[in-house]
Amino acid sequence: MNLGGEPIICTYIDLEMLIDGCSFSQREKSILDDLMYGYTSQDIADRLSIARQTVDVMFKRAVKKIVEENNRRWNAVYSVHART
Repeated sequence: MNLGGEPIICTYIDLEMLIDGCSFSQREKSILDDLMYGYTSQDIADRLSIARQTVDVMFKRAVKKIVEENNRRWNAVYSVHART
């Protein structure tokens, strides 16, 4: 499965908990929150006085961190079971 171009091992059940476990910059977290509330990249860019492409790059970075945290948690639990 791919999410924003990032390979993902599985879908984590509690996305909010997963996101809380990630280390985002303040800007990444702000943009991610706004996107989750339904604002478009252009809405966010206009509000922050930045380019829409900058919003998209920040979102991609945030998604990469979410996928990495998801995969780390998945491997911590299930790779142990796969070896036994």
